[in-house]
Amino acid sequence: MIKLTDILREYRSTKGVEKYLKDLETNPKGEDGFFSQRVRVIWHDGDVVVEPTQDDQMKLMTKSIGRNTVQLIIEPSKKTVSISDYDDWSSFKTVPRFQQAIKDLVRLKLIKPTFKINIGLSDAKIILGKADVKTFLNYDGSYANVIPRAFHGTTSRDLKLIKRLGITPPSKHEHEILKWNSFYTEDSADKVYLSTDFDRAQYYANHAAGLYSRMKIDAKPVVLQIDNLPTDRIVADDDFLSNMSFIQMLSAMQTGKNIDPKSYIRSIRSTSQFGYKSRIPWSMITKTLYV
Repeated sequence: MIKLTDILREYRSTKGVEKYLKDLETNPKGEDGFFSQRVRVIWHDGDVVVEPTQDDQMKLMTKSIGRNTVQLIIEPSKKTVSISDYDDWSSFKTVPRFQQAIKDLVRLKLIKPTFKINIGLSDAKIILGKADVKTFLNYDGSYANVIPRAFHGTTSRDLKLIKRLGITPPSKHEHEILKWNSFYTEDSADKVYLSTDFDRAQYYANHAAGLYSRMKIDAKPVVLQIDNLPTDRIVADDDFLSNMSFIQMLSAMQTGKNIDPKSYIRSIRSTSQFGYKSRIPWSMITKTLYV
């Protein structure tokens, strides 16, 4: 597990940090200083730039086609740091990269471990249990042995069956009537689907409830939480597999390396989603979240 004192990667260059710290010391509440109430930081693979110019941003984003660029907003008076990303699929899928950026900001004393943290559109408090920097840095994003917290989007209608049979692959029972439209990959008969991102699971729960509504069936969106899910039966998500040609092309452009199309870790890193090739019994469900 990643500890706060571990070193993932030392920052290698900085710009604007001293000016920010001096301004913060003079104006600790951020009321009248150069940075006012908030400061924008761009992080790229160990390069840290406070209040970057357009030229600074272009230089960082073109180093590796922008793949490691992270934008952060620090609000010192609110003791908050926010991570911005530009991926509408999931904000909680590139955790190690975000952790490296946050660690550098802590080392540079731009933020403190007690600061609250916001991660894109993800509900960090539900995903992490407590939305602060220290908790985020202690999140085990390796996914080597367990998934610390996973979510499954479903509905109140399906919940009755899940309480009896567990979260079950479609091939194991004949009760499923919900069929996803052609926009989505067809479900595999031998796996169930989960996400490390609560908001992604909530999206599927809302979508499923909407499909039931069109069928004149009353169903409310529900998200199920599973903690410390073992990885021995985890596989890559079907959406990841079906888009492998596009993802492999991006990976080749960014890293010059091919990726394993069957890697569940790569699946999570790319989509925050993964499959589970077995039934998940009701006893493993930690929480039922009505959304």
